[in-house]
Amino acid sequence: MLDRKRYGVAEFYENANVLNMEEKLENPKFNYAVLGLYNIQIL
Repeated sequence: MLDRKRYGVAEFYENANVLNMEEKLENPKFNYAVLGLYNIQIL
């Protein structure tokens, strides 16, 4: 399992839409980690 403290975590409605999202908490309330995807363009 991922260390949820290192990521944002999400809570969902029953229909799978995101209800709440919180970033890097010491004691996360939710079990679903949100992994960021970054698209960086270097000029």
